[in-house]
Amino acid sequence: MRLIVSSLLCAGILACAVLLFTQANSNRPQLSQLLLQAHTLSPQIQGRLAIGDTDLANIKITRTLSIGQQHFVSQAITDEHGQFSFAAHTSDEPLLGRSPDRLWQDISVQYQGQQYVLWYTAIDHEMDNLIVQEALSKLDCNLLWGEDEFSIQDRRRIGLPVNVYSICDLAPEQIQKKPLI
Repeated sequence: MRLIVSSLLCAGILACAVLLFTQANSNRPQLSQLLLQAHTLSPQIQGRLAIGDTDLANIKITRTLSIGQQHFVSQAITDEHGQFSFAAHTSDEPLLGRSPDRLWQDISVQYQGQQYVLWYTAIDHEMDNLIVQEALSKLDCNLLWGEDEFSIQDRRRIGLPVNVYSICDLAPEQIQKKPLI
């Protein structure tokens, strides 16, 4: 038993030494640099807001991005055609928290005293932003539509979809509407 424990301890020390040596002699960023680099929290968002056949003008839409204890809030106002947009959001702040890789995205609107969820999801890493980028580039939201759950597939990660709750029509072919139970 002591021999196994000693062997594992030696193997661990050797692995750490190799890792430190290769990192010290390479151009790869250190962990501290990775925490400080810019992270894409949300791709650019474009959409349209309506109620029935009527475009909603001058309505404030709020995007909240939450990771750990950090919250990033931005707002957009719809134009006369109900169109709205948010610029891509990146952060240079270290992204720390209980689960630093999980990012909650919420896009919502308050209209006539009622809160509507245009988009709500949790993503695991920046690759998920690439997966949802197309859907976020053409949100068609109607306050008369009920909230649905959508599953956005990515052929690079079969079986690992991004689930989204939304009242918007998410139409690209890699998106499947899931029945809410």
